[in-house]
Amino acid sequence: MNQVLYIAAVTGKGRNIVTWDTKTWKRIGSKTVVRDTILALIVSRDGKLLACGTTQGDVFILNSASKQFRTVVRKAHLGFVTALSFSHDSRALASVSLDSSARMTLIEEKKEAGACS
Repeated sequence: MNQVLYIAAVTGKGRNIVTWDTKTWKRIGSKTVVRDTILALIVSRDGKLLACGTTQGDVFILNSASKQFRTVVRKAHLGFVTALSFSHDSRALASVSLDSSARMTLIEEKKEAGACS
């Protein structure tokens, strides 16, 4: 399994997450995920999730492979999101902000289509 590097980048279309293969240093892909500037970006320990925090205080949690949103917390903070940290089991995300606040966001499991509860 190849390791990848994720970078938050500003483009004319918005704020992208760019993925690089660390063996060949070739760009694998780039996807616009938000309009606001990304100040904090983290990958979960298992590599399945990405989280980013913006200048507007928003927190986004995405599937790392598809870059599809799992959880969006608008105005999670009143100021810039300055740091993020996943729990060891990737079931929660801690975020902190320039406004001196901290927040814990629980990440719900994705249900399989047609699964019974």
